[in-house]
Amino acid sequence: MKTSYFSTGLALAFAISAGSAFAQQGTNLADGEKKEQNDIVRMLDTSARLVEYGRKNKEPMALILAAQMRQRVTLTDSDRKPQSEGGAADTGQKKAAAETTVDSIIEEAKKMAAGDKVIAQMADDVKASASKGRVGGPAANRSNVAAGGIDWYRNVQFVGGRYAEVAAVGDGDTDLDLYIYDGNGNLVCSDTDLTDRTYCGWTPRWTGPFNIKIVNRGGVYNRYTMVTN
Repeated sequence: MKTSYFSTGLALAFAISAGSAFAQQGTNLADGEKKEQNDIVRMLDTSARLVEYGRKNKEPMALILAAQMRQRVTLTDSDRKPQSEGGAADTGQKKAAAETTVDSIIEEAKKMAAGDKVIAQMADDVKASASKGRVGGPAANRSNVAAGGIDWYRNVQFVGGRYAEVAAVGDGDTDLDLYIYDGNGNLVCSDTDLTDRTYCGWTPRWTGPFNIKIVNRGGVYNRYTMVTN
């Protein structure tokens, strides 16, 4: 009995299609993923931790190191715009700067050092090295999330089998929480500690869209930077 090439090809195409559809059911999260954190994401997160430590412990050197690390982070601005939900008028007063930058960290370190010439010189050295040693970075979004509000970044594509990362660092005024949902609505990662330094890393099973949710738990708006690899 002869086998039709057409029917064989049709059956193969159907099998591939069915397999693809089957693979995209369930949660888009691979088991036993290998963590391969991006250097830029790690530096951004570590810098934010050093700023927090320096402020709590009145350590200007920690701020200087944080500024130096932030100085090496080059981010590519993305045109993604969040969809905002809820939110209310500020019920308190902003304490932090509109955005934590290298300059703002340096100035904070100088003020904390109260005229220490060594600290001032180190701060000026960091500021002067603005164009040295930079390395390329991932896509970044800078936005304000209202008091008690939610920002959604929908249908952000991540590649199957490749470690995916999302980090959001706020201005220090409120607690931010981060949630990642796959295209089927399943929660694949979250960071809900009491800071506005958030990070999620996971490996998708297949290439597809994910929805990123940033929640402001505080009573004033928070100016944050979100990065994705």
